[in-house]
Amino acid sequence: MSERTFEHIFSKRSKESLCEFLKASKISEASNDHEHIEKEFKMWRRLIKNLGNIIELPDNKSQSLTIEENSCSKDLQVLPDPTNSMDNSEGNIVEDKYSAKYLVTVIQKEPVEVIQLLYRDALPHINSQTMIEMEDLMKGISPCDTLVKCYCKELLFKMMSESIEDILKKIFNDFYTQYSSLVIEEIIGFMKLHDKLDLFLVYLNSKSTSDKEFSSLLLRAFLDSCKGSLSRRDLFLLDYFISKNSECDLMKMVVGILYSSAMELRNDKDYGKLLFKIVDHLGPELISVKNQIDYILSVHASMWKTKIRKKSEKYLKEI
Repeated sequence: MSERTFEHIFSKRSKESLCEFLKASKISEASNDHEHIEKEFKMWRRLIKNLGNIIELPDNKSQSLTIEENSCSKDLQVLPDPTNSMDNSEGNIVEDKYSAKYLVTVIQKEPVEVIQLLYRDALPHINSQTMIEMEDLMKGISPCDTLVKCYCKELLFKMMSESIEDILKKIFNDFYTQYSSLVIEEIIGFMKLHDKLDLFLVYLNSKSTSDKEFSSLLLRAFLDSCKGSLSRRDLFLLDYFISKNSECDLMKMVVGILYSSAMELRNDKDYGKLLFKIVDHLGPELISVKNQIDYILSVHASMWKTKIRKKSEKYLKEI
């Protein structure tokens, strides 16, 4: 397509305005101030041919500008508004950055640190519909473990902690069905790091009701993650994970972990309450961990000590 040109004679008013603009831009370019003005000057310098023949720019000592009438004849091309193009381009970049395609297919091979940062940045800008689109895209590409983990930890679980939505419940169930071990692992990590869990636990409770194995898998994964002494947060999570349906073998593992922290938590009421709950759950099976229970009771000093002792003696007499 051939380029059209036209002749333009600047009016006195236009010359004054253009003069001031170019004057400010040129001064800004020399002093490295106002980068946005400097960029505009350079942009117009590219668009207008032979700018030096049109505008006599001042040196550092002079502040005067003169514009020669008719000097830009046949040199000023009719072009699209470059600022509009730049604005549209920038808008597309922002939109793409938060699109499902970008958040799945474009970044899927990035290091975990990069994906985490991108997802944290995207979280305030996406909604449940984007999450569904991301899930659909993942089904088609067999995503790496890193992408699945980051999706759960940085996006899905945080949304679940903020609101109760049927769509989020469906996504969670779908992901658990497809990537159960990864989802379980990330649930444990998420619960250890975040305090705001009330709404998140609603989703887990719903899943536990429909899937009896779910709670046991959570408890087993949590026990596997426990290293060293227990914290008070660990006690809270153990109390949540243990239910009347928990397997006796898992309860015995819990006793072993409590045993290792008996001295550090000897005065902790939550520790004593949890141990009472476990003793009551084990019943006569308590015999297999009797030595550990006896040691814990020998050092424990909370109000639960007497209750635990009476309960354990009762079950041991039934054997």
